[in-house]
Amino acid sequence: MRRWFLFLAIGTLLCAIVLVTFPARVALKLLPESALPVQMEGVGGTLWSGHANRVLRDGRDLGQLQWRLRPLPLLRGRIDTDLILAGPELQGSGRIIAGGDGNLRVEGGKARFPAARLERLLDVPALTLAGSVEVSLAALELRNRVPVALQGEAVWNDAGVSGAEQAVFGTLRAEFAALPGGGFGGRVSDQGDGPLAVDGKFSTSLLGFEARATLRARDGNPQVQSALRHIGQMQPDGSVVYELRGGLMEKGA
Repeated sequence: MRRWFLFLAIGTLLCAIVLVTFPARVALKLLPESALPVQMEGVGGTLWSGHANRVLRDGRDLGQLQWRLRPLPLLRGRIDTDLILAGPELQGSGRIIAGGDGNLRVEGGKARFPAARLERLLDVPALTLAGSVEVSLAALELRNRVPVALQGEAVWNDAGVSGAEQAVFGTLRAEFAALPGGGFGGRVSDQGDGPLAVDGKFSTSLLGFEARATLRARDGNPQVQSALRHIGQMQPDGSVVYELRGGLMEKGA
């Protein structure tokens, strides 16, 4: 009896060692190609704590990825992992919790990317966006890829434009959350540290999105006034009304 117990203990220990040290590159090869939305190169470390030197999506290099996977949630059919992405344009981190039912939750999500990635969405072809955008997610939950919970903010640091005009705007902020009637939306404002004053709101739903903001050159800043002529409809008081609407699939950042 004691011999069988010893064999069982040794076998359990060996299995634990194999699981803890299971190479990440081997685990990746065991997955079908359709199981991952990205391709990974230079994979190292273990299944539980590993890295990829390059993460590719549609041939685009997103950067280096590190992960730390929690083993106990796997026993309940869930993936619970901390991710850190460090790319040439996109940097991000957060905790991802995904279940076999298609639900996904993000906790402590943060991302940083150049403001220029918003040019297709904002649709101001005469101007190039300068600065960087930092996104912080207090809550994000998806069910069958549809967001059912969302709360956070996006801060456009060192905001400005170049191209047909050059101007510095300061710091702009957007706060977003679930709306009482369904969908998500929020407000856009300036932080008061630059020559552009902004007051606006936006909303999104399964049908599409719409945004409306009033932009004004603070203290009559001439560079901002010139840039605003390319952004929206000039009003008698010198402000500009910027409006944007469309289907969610029509534009991308």
